[in-house]
Amino acid sequence: MRKRVFIWLFFVPFLVWGQSNEELDSTKVNNDSTSWNEFQERMNRITVSEICNVPFGCSYEKAESILRNKYGDSSSESDRTKIIYRNKVYAGISFDMIYFLFQSDGVNSYMNGCIFIIETKSLKEARDKQEELRRVVSYKYELSEYKDDNGEKYYVGGIPPKDSYDWLRPAFTIDILKYDVKEIFKGYVNGYATRLFYGRYNYIKEEF
Repeated sequence: MRKRVFIWLFFVPFLVWGQSNEELDSTKVNNDSTSWNEFQERMNRITVSEICNVPFGCSYEKAESILRNKYGDSSSESDRTKIIYRNKVYAGISFDMIYFLFQSDGVNSYMNGCIFIIETKSLKEARDKQEELRRVVSYKYELSEYKDDNGEKYYVGGIPPKDSYDWLRPAFTIDILKYDVKEIFKGYVNGYATRLFYGRYNYIKEEF
């Protein structure tokens, strides 16, 4: 479906411009304009631009300031590549961890991802939490369903931020993780987790 959307987005202007003025009566022009405006409005609605009131692509300093005002001090595990919060509520859902991710070109930094994690003790609980997230997110976004290598469902949707270089990929994924034994023995994670993962988007264009 995504390929059809982008093909249509590319060719519609040429189909219109290629016709003579005589062929375009006022009714058709108005209909085309309305359809194009509706399409643009829909694309804007499903384009991801921010999360937790933090714009994707903003600097580490700006994101840190907004998040401190919203959630207080972050976890001691945070550094310049990530800001971590534990046991926070967002959009009415309790999350065990929220990661805000950053990339840098050595001068400027950009928030290029965000991960919401709900830890669970069983696969069934992880699936239930995944379904809860799917329901909430689907109020705004159309989701596509796939299966991973383990046969577990995952969902993708949305369009990446306009100023990133990732227009041909989904904006986010809702999936299920299974922690390995070493992670479980750390004592602060359960066997499974449901994850809502935005990004990572690319804001840096590196060239030789």
